[in-house]
Amino acid sequence: MEEIVTTAETAVETVVETVAETVAETIAETVAETTAEVAPMLGNIDFQPMNFVNNLGYMATGMIGIFVVIGVIIVATTVINKAASKKK
Repeated sequence: MEEIVTTAETAVETVVETVAETVAETIAETVAETTAEVAPMLGNIDFQPMNFVNNLGYMATGMIGIFVVIGVIIVATTVINKAASKKK
């Protein structure tokens, strides 16, 4: 019985290894084909991640502007509500 289990385990390991190799090869081929197809479409795009850091100042300015506008709206709404409630 042990011999059958060992043989079955070996067969399963062999199948898993074969499938893993086939999947890895297929993925590598697909990535290579996709890269070959997409690269000409991208043209002269240059990936520069440091530009994200350089633009953080602009993003912070925009966020501060949004908070200021929200604050003005809250203050204006509060003032209008108080003015309207005094008249009643």
